Amino acid sequence: MRKTLLKFHIISVSFLLVNFLCGITFDISLNYRIALLVKILFYLSGIVLFFLNLKPFKKIALYFLFYLISPILLFLSILIDGIFGGILISFFVFFISPPDVRFQDENIKIYKVHNGFLAGCCQYEITQNEFLLFEKKIGEFKFEENLQFEKSKISYNDKKLTIKMLLKEYNSETENYYGKDSVITIPLKRYSR
Repeated sequence: MRKTLLKFHIISVSFLLVNFLCGITFDISLNYRIALLVKILFYLSGIVLFFLNLKPFKKIALYFLFYLISPILLFLSILIDGIFGGILISFFVFFISPPDVRFQDENIKIYKVHNGFLAGCCQYEITQNEFLLFEKKIGEFKFEENLQFEKSKISYNDKKLTIKMLLKEYNSETENYYGKDSVITIPLKRYSR
C-alpha cells in the first residue's frame, strides 16, 4: 500500500505541476474543480504517507512531515497576526485555496485571482470552458474594488466582454455617496462558442 500511495503522490504532484505550467505558458489548464480535488488528494496522501513511513523510520518521512505540520503553522500564523503571519498564510493558502468564482455561465467564468497578502487589489481572470475538462484564459482585468457580478449585467461576444454596474462615488462637497452607472469593456482573446 505504501508504494502505491507513494506512486499516486508523485503522479499527482507531477500532474499539478504540468497543469500549473500549462496554465502559465499556454493559458489553458484543468477545470478548477478537478484541480482542487487532485490538490486535496495530493495533500491527504502526504499526511497518510507520513504515518506509513514512521515505523520503521525513513528519511522521506521528514518530507511528509511538512503535510502534517502545515495546518499547525497556518494556525500559528493566524495567531501571529503580523506581516510574518500574513506571509506564511499567503504561502500556504496560495497552493491549496480554491479559486474565487465571481461569475459563471455555460461558456465563461470570471475568477478573482489570489495574488497573495501584499498584492494590490482585485485582479480578475476570464476563462472559457474547453472540452468539459479544461479552461482557457481569454482575458483579464484589474479593478480597484471588490466586484460581485450579476448575470443580467454581463454580455459578451467574440471580441469583448461588457460589464454594466452601479458604482458608489463620494462627493466631498456634499459629503454624500451617489450612484454612478458604469460600463467596463474587456477585450477578449480568440473566443469561440
